[in-house]
Amino acid sequence: MKIKLSSGLQLKTQLRSLRKAKGWSQQMLAEKLGLSQSRIVQIEKNPELVSFDQLIHLFNILGVSLMLETDDSGSITVQPPSNTTIISADKSKVKW
Repeated sequence: MKIKLSSGLQLKTQLRSLRKAKGWSQQMLAEKLGLSQSRIVQIEKNPELVSFDQLIHLFNILGVSLMLETDDSGSITVQPPSNTTIISADKSKVKW
């Protein structure tokens, strides 16, 4: 399924829907990410606070890939890594 997101509000809705589709509580997702349940609440309420690397990591845990499309109909595909450790461009691990 493809979903076009154009705002943080849409992302907020999709994050919660993806988690629920897996049958996971906020606590279950938090455990998979090594976070507290209260941090998941914060992320679902305001996903704009999450870095891009963190968002990719979250999508990876949820089994979602991300595709970015350019305005000129070209596309760039961003695939999350197959494991759950994300290394950022500066070679550091993702910090929550």
